[in-house]
Amino acid sequence: MTHVRNPWEIYDRLIEGVPADVRVVDACVGSNWTSVAAESGAGVAYTFHGGVAPAGVRDVAGARLRDVAALVKSWCFEDASLGAAALNAWYATAEKLEGPSLLTGEGSDGFSLVMKQVAAREERPNVCVIGHFPHMEELAAAAHLTVLERRPREGDLPDAACEYVLPEQDFVLMTGTTFTNKTMPRLLELASRATVVVTGPSTPMLPALFDYGVDALAGRIVGDPARALRACATGESFGDAFLKCALVRPGA
Repeated sequence: MTHVRNPWEIYDRLIEGVPADVRVVDACVGSNWTSVAAESGAGVAYTFHGGVAPAGVRDVAGARLRDVAALVKSWCFEDASLGAAALNAWYATAEKLEGPSLLTGEGSDGFSLVMKQVAAREERPNVCVIGHFPHMEELAAAAHLTVLERRPREGDLPDAACEYVLPEQDFVLMTGTTFTNKTMPRLLELASRATVVVTGPSTPMLPALFDYGVDALAGRIVGDPARALRACATGESFGDAFLKCALVRPGA
């Protein structure tokens, strides 16, 4: 695993991998979801709110995809969500991800990947989930579960507890929005002893993240860019606009 001395290293590596000649076709920053359609494909990300005020207009049609992807480094988290979706418009396409390490459909979500390994343990392992997900009851029944949340619910710990909790974990399931809000580099350092799964539509689907301690990436492939954009703008269901997918680190 690469030790992340510079937390921007992960971001720069992903941004630099986007070709300079690919253009954005359309984009939408919705209240819940963000989508970018480009000449290379389409990507989605959860719209993370907060941070500083937006840097400028978000009409990015015709802009270089790499420039829009660079917004992922913004401290305006809505702009950073746009950058995360732009990265997936390049990386999270069926053509680039296709191969023996790609899982799709049933069982390819992050929860299923963690549950499969937890169930194989003779003793109850320590599992930390960063962000709220469904099925927590099932996971809590099979493991010693800790949930970290920025807005804790009953039984959760605040996200600041990560410094104390993560080094003791066997498995860590973290939302892809940790990439958007810039907490991912530090979380990966703290979870260096654990099996780490990053999950959700904001997950950057790039195997280079395996170099930084990630064991599996569970994200989305957008198959219908027009429907994804419409869903972001209107709040309607994505339906079959995208497909769940996962990349698992060889040997994990």
